[in-house]
Amino acid sequence: MFLLGECDTDGFATVSGSGAGILLVSQEKSEIEYVLRFLFLATNNEAEYEGVIAGIEMATAARADHVVLMPDSQLAASQINGEYEVRDWSMAKYLAAVKQEASKLTTFEVKLIS
Repeated sequence: MFLLGECDTDGFATVSGSGAGILLVSQEKSEIEYVLRFLFLATNNEAEYEGVIAGIEMATAARADHVVLMPDSQLAASQINGEYEVRDWSMAKYLAAVKQEASKLTTFEVKLIS
């Protein structure tokens, strides 16, 4: 059971496609790795948000109550933490989806990794 889940996400966009990598780590150090390949074009930031949303959904499905999200995107981390203003309509939709998924958790924290 994921009482405390660390969720590390990494979105990517290349000429050949886009996707996201997700790593969930439980308090007991059990790991779940998942890679998403999108059937649509996405920017790096969109791919990062897709990974964040999928990661929170996976943690919730694993019965996590407390999640520490660790994205490598400064934009996503700062927008989710409210430090950066969201100026783009598509990013605003992604942010709303993240907040909706995070509201299902007891605690949710974002720590930028580099």
